[in-house]
Amino acid sequence: MSHDYSSYFGPGKRNIRHTDFRDSAAKLMWASDYQYDFDSKGNWTHRKVWVTIAGDPSPILFAEDARTISYWDE
Repeated sequence: MSHDYSSYFGPGKRNIRHTDFRDSAAKLMWASDYQYDFDSKGNWTHRKVWVTIAGDPSPILFAEDARTISYWDE
């Protein structure tokens, strides 16, 4: 298997938006799409990962993550 293509939100490749996973013949095996909620500092606080398997048109919720970030006052 080879990881073939990814796109990101914004500069710096911090938050992945989409990725394709392909076999050695470049046939799509599955794709992952990411949804985020961002805080006022641009860090994600909630993320869902949707996976679409080749041949199945319906994405599957693969993972859901939440995090709380505390910032020190400057």
